[in-house]
Amino acid sequence: MTKTLTILKRLYAKSASQLSMRTGLSLNKPAYICAKMTMRCNSRCAHCNIWKMDFYPTELSTDDWFRILRELRSWLGRFRMVFTGGEALLRNEMCDILAHAVRLGIRVELLSNGIMLDAALAARVVATGIDQVTISFDGVTPEVHDRFRGKTGFHAATKAAILSLAEERRKQGRLLRILLKTVISTNNLHEITAVALWAKEQKLEVQYQPIEQNYGEEPSPDWYRHSPFWITDVASLRKEISALTQIKERGGGVIANTAGDFDFFLSYFEKPETMMSAIQSHDNKVRKTSCPHAVGNFVMESNGDVRMCFRMEPIGNVSRTSPVTIWRERPRCWAGPCDYR
Repeated sequence: MTKTLTILKRLYAKSASQLSMRTGLSLNKPAYICAKMTMRCNSRCAHCNIWKMDFYPTELSTDDWFRILRELRSWLGRFRMVFTGGEALLRNEMCDILAHAVRLGIRVELLSNGIMLDAALAARVVATGIDQVTISFDGVTPEVHDRFRGKTGFHAATKAAILSLAEERRKQGRLLRILLKTVISTNNLHEITAVALWAKEQKLEVQYQPIEQNYGEEPSPDWYRHSPFWITDVASLRKEISALTQIKERGGGVIANTAGDFDFFLSYFEKPETMMSAIQSHDNKVRKTSCPHAVGNFVMESNGDVRMCFRMEPIGNVSRTSPVTIWRERPRCWAGPCDYR
């Protein structure tokens, strides 16, 4: 009965979102709730500029987040929420916030680079009862992962973190989903299949995404022409994706991507100009004439600012205004062509 009710709620939410885009009315609640807990980061990724940037001088306090989570729960009922950064675990009280969200009945995903997730912290994270931990993992060899993540030793730390999470999941008897997130680029093209095989061996899952323009750079339609990580050897990519498809077809649930995702990735590297908006939005259904993010996204920055899209100005701040008020009073930009494309 619970599973049936969940499916019905999802179908209703999807229908309400589509109706909102067709009518220009605000008929639904957000489906993607995300909190960027801090923009500080201990990684030095070659494909991301967050660690180079100056962000907000102050961050929301733990008490602020406790209140905001209660307000979200009261408004949305049971919902799913992603906690990320920067690196969310740089906040000393992060486990307390995760545990509070779980107590409220929120289904929680934590996104981390895993660098500081030692055995003790892994035990605390698993004990919070969250549904999922997603770890950035770009290769099975230190050379590949560390080249992308910017410092020698990051691969060893991240791999140890993944294994600690898996061990704590077993010891604590939790139904924790551990998902590896792998960015496909020239750096690791020859290892993406090996990542899936290692994940299968460890009883984990992996989800792939293609290289994008560096976060924080001024958007440029031809950034890929100058990127050292852009894949021009589409034939080799096609071969690797064929191998991944075979692994997926053999079952076991190790690869979270759909076959449609892989087809989309190939099209992206073959014709990047026509596919860039959808990739940057992490949604292959995005079109220039209408965008689902304005009727689906509620992303909170570490200072409380709320955005529906990373290119938009904030639509409010949860430290001053309730989430439901921000949502109801947001600009109705979904009713027409996107101004940012």
